[in-house]
Amino acid sequence: MCGAVGKSCNHCHVNFTNFEKDDNPNKQVARKMIQMVRELNQNKFGGEMAVTCNTCHRGKTKPIAPLSFASLTKSPNKPAANSSTIPDVVTTDQVFERYVAATGGAGTQEKLTTAR
Repeated sequence: MCGAVGKSCNHCHVNFTNFEKDDNPNKQVARKMIQMVRELNQNKFGGEMAVTCNTCHRGKTKPIAPLSFASLTKSPNKPAANSSTIPDVVTTDQVFERYVAATGGAGTQEKLTTAR
């Protein structure tokens, strides 16, 4: 985890004597992200570990994936990110569908012969 997001253990864990405590909001975010990664791998890659934290984060706290996912959180029909309303939750299926579209569509994906 530390290598994938570029932070030490205490970024998520409160202390080392109560490692399991969930008092840190960063740990709650990490749990949600882990669940998303598990769902992607199970639902889109047949249970293979094709996606990891490092896939998007690459050693940084905020994801720096090569694709722009701005459209997932901001669109003309939704309020801006600094709005007081809570944005809709994006499902793993929506993330995957937009990734496939951004990388040339299903036809292009089917022509790929490696997972690299």
